[in-house]
Amino acid sequence: SHTFNVSTSLSGDSNSGNNSKTSNSVTVNAPQQTVDAEVVSASASPTSITQNSGNVVVTATVRNNGDASATIPVSVSGPNNWSNSTNRTLASGASTTVQFSWPASVVGNHTFTVSTSLSGDGNAGNNSKTTNNVSVNGQTSSNTIYVNGIDVTATPTGGGNYNLQAVVNIGPDAASGSGAYMYGYWISPQNQYRFAYGYANSSGQLTLENTTNVTGTHQLRIYYVSKSGKQYVSSQNVGNPGTVNVGGGSQTQGAFNGVTPW
Repeated sequence: SHTFNVSTSLSGDSNSGNNSKTSNSVTVNAPQQTVDAEVVSASASPTSITQNSGNVVVTATVRNNGDASATIPVSVSGPNNWSNSTNRTLASGASTTVQFSWPASVVGNHTFTVSTSLSGDGNAGNNSKTTNNVSVNGQTSSNTIYVNGIDVTATPTGGGNYNLQAVVNIGPDAASGSGAYMYGYWISPQNQYRFAYGYANSSGQLTLENTTNVTGTHQLRIYYVSKSGKQYVSSQNVGNPGTVNVGGGSQTQGAFNGVTPW
């Protein structure tokens, strides 16, 4: 705040009491700085994706329209209350690209909203943008595979020994299962494990064998199936594990191909 003094200085002035006056107070304010963060654009890609097959990438351009450098909080929101956030420090007038990844896990049509939340922002009207629509499609039989039954047999080979054979079927059809790689374990009644693996033939089947002299219930359990362009969905498995009773009686001790308990 400031005042100003106005005076006269006339030579020989006989009344000095009225020679000056002080002005009213004047307040000089500092220039008001503009504080403004803007979401210039926001988009999501791809626009169509199969459920659980990858990520949707949300890309936004953020600009600092303010007069000074600022650290701008940037956030995104999406399906099922999903959200993420980050910060970007930008000089006055500068812009940057921000990206977020959302796993495409929810079937349906979705959009994403990108927002800034800069303290003191004087223009709330440009603080957010909503992306284009993204369609997440449910998985179909054309792109899923699963275990579609395991047939296990036990054949005596003499001397108390048995040959175990399992035929693993990969669904939903032969074309889908053909060439699929799978692995699992033979599991004895004593909970001894033997690794088993291989590739399905053109009929979508894999034959796995083992030998044992242990009587009781044996299992062949598949833990994973893999094929390029296909998604293994274990929740659709049928008849996994496959089982067979060896010897037809109660469990007896014996060798299980020399494998110790897992």
